[in-house]
Amino acid sequence: MRKLTGLIFFLISFCVVAQIDSGSNQVDMELASFVNPRPEYDNSEGSRYLFEDFTPAKINDSQKTHLVRFDVVENTIEIQKSETKIISLPKDQEYTIELLNGSNKIYRTLSYNDKKGDLKITFFEEIKKTHHYTLYSKEQIFYVPPKETKVHYEESKYGKFIEGRTKYYFVEHSPESSRLIEIPKKKKTLINLFGKYSSPMAQFIKKEKIKIEEEEDAFKILDHYFKLKS
Repeated sequence: MRKLTGLIFFLISFCVVAQIDSGSNQVDMELASFVNPRPEYDNSEGSRYLFEDFTPAKINDSQKTHLVRFDVVENTIEIQKSETKIISLPKDQEYTIELLNGSNKIYRTLSYNDKKGDLKITFFEEIKKTHHYTLYSKEQIFYVPPKETKVHYEESKYGKFIEGRTKYYFVEHSPESSRLIEIPKKKKTLINLFGKYSSPMAQFIKKEKIKIEEEEDAFKILDHYFKLKS
């Protein structure tokens, strides 16, 4: 009886780790792992997800609809297989995820270099795609654990999630440059990014009073930059 129960459990578990057919390139989900509870996050203020509810989406070229959500803090993409089973996709594979909730949002996993220069892989939202470049955004959420308060000298009961400033990145559609580049928020660093076009770009940024806080500002800067290059 125990062997039979174990076999049934194995078969159920195996069904959870299916494959997503992505044309000639299959994304193997057999390496997907179950999402374990994180009790340290219980009752925390805010959310670590881009959106709390699982949302219908297509992954790569698969015609199957999956329920997905993005954990920004843990840098994971979760898929709800049933009411009680949630798995996270392997982090070392590439995904294109199109939401099917009417928002037309597309997310892609891409490699980038962090502040330390280390190569990382995470998910970005595709904001705009032109002949010259593709613009991406990356939301930031940070977890602040409970800490001792200065007034009562006692530890606060719960932690909280804090939203950071959105970062913007772009990829130039060129054989010479295909890496993901962060658009700096500091004016001087931003201007230096454009190399020999720094002077006209500085004039444009000053004239338009541009600050990299909204995606419209990123549109303007990149459109003008590639107009100068063409």
